[in-house]
Amino acid sequence: MPVPSPQPSCTPRSKLFNRPLRPGRFSSERGQVIIEYVLLMVVALGLAAMIMKSVVSRDTSSPGFLMKKWQSLVEQIGADDPNKRSN
Repeated sequence: MPVPSPQPSCTPRSKLFNRPLRPGRFSSERGQVIIEYVLLMVVALGLAAMIMKSVVSRDTSSPGFLMKKWQSLVEQIGADDPNKRSN
Protein backbone atom coordinates (compact mmCIF):
# COMPACT_ATOMS: atom_id res chain seq x y z
CA MET A 1 0.00 0.00 0.00
CA PRO A 2 1.49 3.43 -0.96
CA VAL A 3 2.41 5.85 1.78
CA PRO A 4 0.53 9.15 1.41
CA SER A 5 2.73 12.16 0.92
CA PRO A 6 2.46 14.86 3.57
CA GLN A 7 0.18 17.69 2.59
CA PRO A 8 1.72 21.17 2.60
CA SER A 9 0.34 23.42 5.27
CA CYS A 10 -1.58 26.55 4.32
CA THR A 11 0.66 28.89 6.29
CA PRO A 12 4.08 29.64 4.84
CA ARG A 13 6.92 28.32 6.95
CA SER A 14 10.38 29.74 7.48
CA LYS A 15 13.01 27.56 5.82
CA LEU A 16 15.64 28.55 8.35
CA PHE A 17 13.74 27.98 11.59
CA ASN A 18 10.94 25.67 10.34
CA ARG A 19 8.23 27.66 12.05
CA PRO A 20 5.18 29.43 10.64
CA LEU A 21 5.77 32.91 9.38
CA ARG A 22 3.75 35.81 10.66
CA PRO A 23 0.85 36.67 8.37
CA GLY A 24 1.40 39.90 6.46
CA ARG A 25 5.14 39.89 7.03
CA PHE A 26 6.03 39.79 3.37
CA SER A 27 3.64 42.54 2.34
CA SER A 28 5.14 45.02 4.82
CA GLU A 29 8.70 44.11 3.82
CA ARG A 30 7.79 44.40 0.17
CA GLY A 31 6.44 47.90 0.79
CA GLN A 32 9.59 48.91 2.62
CA VAL A 33 11.76 47.61 -0.21
CA ILE A 34 9.75 49.59 -2.75
CA ILE A 35 10.02 52.78 -0.68
CA GLU A 36 13.78 52.33 -0.25
CA TYR A 37 14.17 51.69 -3.99
CA VAL A 38 12.22 54.82 -4.89
CA LEU A 39 14.24 56.93 -2.44
CA LEU A 40 17.52 55.59 -3.84
CA MET A 41 16.35 56.36 -7.36
CA VAL A 42 15.43 59.93 -6.38
CA VAL A 43 18.85 60.47 -4.81
CA ALA A 44 20.66 58.90 -7.80
CA LEU A 45 18.71 60.98 -10.33
CA GLY A 46 19.28 64.19 -8.36
CA LEU A 47 23.00 63.50 -8.18
CA ALA A 48 23.13 62.71 -11.90
CA ALA A 49 21.29 65.96 -12.69
CA MET A 50 23.76 67.99 -10.63
CA ILE A 51 26.73 66.31 -12.33
CA MET A 52 25.26 66.88 -15.79
CA LYS A 53 24.64 70.54 -14.99
CA SER A 54 28.26 71.06 -13.96
CA VAL A 55 29.62 69.17 -16.98
CA VAL A 56 27.55 70.40 -19.92
CA SER A 57 25.86 73.59 -18.75
CA ARG A 58 25.40 76.00 -21.68
CA ASP A 59 24.86 79.05 -19.50
CA THR A 60 27.02 81.90 -20.82
CA SER A 61 27.87 83.22 -17.35
CA SER A 62 29.05 79.85 -16.00
CA PRO A 63 29.40 77.15 -18.65
CA GLY A 64 30.21 73.57 -17.75
CA PHE A 65 33.83 72.48 -18.00
CA LEU A 66 33.17 70.31 -21.06
CA MET A 67 31.61 73.25 -22.86
CA LYS A 68 34.60 75.46 -21.92
CA LYS A 69 37.06 72.94 -23.35
CA TRP A 70 34.96 72.45 -26.48
CA GLN A 71 34.76 76.21 -27.05
CA SER A 72 38.53 76.62 -26.63
CA LEU A 73 39.09 73.77 -29.10
CA VAL A 74 36.76 75.37 -31.65
CA GLU A 75 38.48 78.75 -31.21
CA GLN A 76 41.92 77.15 -31.62
CA ILE A 77 40.84 75.42 -34.82
CA GLY A 78 39.25 78.65 -36.07
CA ALA A 79 42.44 80.63 -35.35
CA ASP A 80 44.53 78.27 -37.48
CA ASP A 81 45.68 79.93 -40.72
CA PRO A 82 45.73 77.38 -43.55
CA ASN A 83 48.02 79.63 -45.64
CA LYS A 84 50.84 79.40 -43.08
CA ARG A 85 52.96 76.32 -43.39
CA SER A 86 55.21 75.12 -40.65
CA ASN A 87 58.43 73.46 -41.81
